[in-house]
Amino acid sequence: MKHILVIPSWYPPYDGGSFFRKRWEEMKSRGWKVGIVYVEQRSVRNLNVKSLFTSFFKVTANNENGLFVIRMHAWSLPKLARLQQKLWVILMMKLVKRYINEKGKPDLMHVHSAIWGSIVGRKVKGRYNIPYVLSEHRGRFTDQTKFAKSLFQPWYDSLLKYGLENTDYILPLSKVMEPKLKSYLPKSNTKFKVIPNIVDIDFFKPSFKKKPALERRFLLVAGLTPVKGVHLLIHAFSRIIKMYPDTLLTIIGDGQDRKALEKLVSFYSLKHNVIFLGAQSHYQVKQELEQSSFLVLASLAEGHPNVSCEAMAMGVPVLTTSVVSEDIVTSDTGIIVGPDSIDELEKGLIKAIQTRGHFDSIKIRKFAIKNFSYDIVFNQIESVYNDVLKDYEN
Repeated sequence: MKHILVIPSWYPPYDGGSFFRKRWEEMKSRGWKVGIVYVEQRSVRNLNVKSLFTSFFKVTANNENGLFVIRMHAWSLPKLARLQQKLWVILMMKLVKRYINEKGKPDLMHVHSAIWGSIVGRKVKGRYNIPYVLSEHRGRFTDQTKFAKSLFQPWYDSLLKYGLENTDYILPLSKVMEPKLKSYLPKSNTKFKVIPNIVDIDFFKPSFKKKPALERRFLLVAGLTPVKGVHLLIHAFSRIIKMYPDTLLTIIGDGQDRKALEKLVSFYSLKHNVIFLGAQSHYQVKQELEQSSFLVLASLAEGHPNVSCEAMAMGVPVLTTSVVSEDIVTSDTGIIVGPDSIDELEKGLIKAIQTRGHFDSIKIRKFAIKNFSYDIVFNQIESVYNDVLKDYEN
């Protein structure tokens, strides 16, 4: 049984990333020994007497959903990002040392995101001679919009070069992310392989019942934050509603921009056409997909949104900006428009309305099964592992 140590740059429950946990539960079920170390940095704005004692660099080691996790509860430092990054790496290295002392030296590390797990991966590799594979999830690496570019600070460059240049394999979620990642590796022979997100094909299975009479029904599932571009979509929607007044847009998700977005909907008198459902369960997302003619994503930066896999598994085509790669959404499974543009979204919405009948839901689902199902994705991951381990054994 080969032993994998996971180095996540964020991890549930406090920091999100539940899809990381699902990945590793599946890997464990496939016969790999899996351990995780994670320093959870909470904002000092939430500091109080009770949390001081429960989260002041306290380390816990527990079985979480069948996975052995060593976790440190620490604090983040607002407006001191560079210092916070250094502290996080130091604390992660302490947890790795403890993990190896308790569970033995792993055969391989899997790092999630270059910011900043790659730094830990490189340091651990140098100290313990353990190879590391890196999956990149952060949408900012699509690097297509001003917003995405603004998420990279000048001081990132040297750190990303350091963290990435000694990686054994880099696994971006889509081809769109490759150029930015490779820009830090001008002289490196690091291998790349695009491996997308996964979808539970059995859960996201459509009934293929006839759609309701209203075919102009769009669904957006996203956190309501600036990066998701929902404000641009609402602007574009206000234009097409004049031509197609019975069109609906349902929004699942919550976040800091919700009130501002609701005001924008009121400004355009779209209350009967745009519905906010707030955060919902996977079951509710599935139910809404069943009733929708298109999933729409207006993101300014996006790695590979899980909901796009879920929509395609349900046989629903996807309208998205080009931050999502053409290898993810093809001409047979959806429509891609330029990012950060109301005009482009308007054109995309009109095209979606006019061409919905051209998309074959059965064919879309088959594409999802072929590309995003558990067996397909995990076979690719295991192939990379075996490739890396073979090189080290030789």
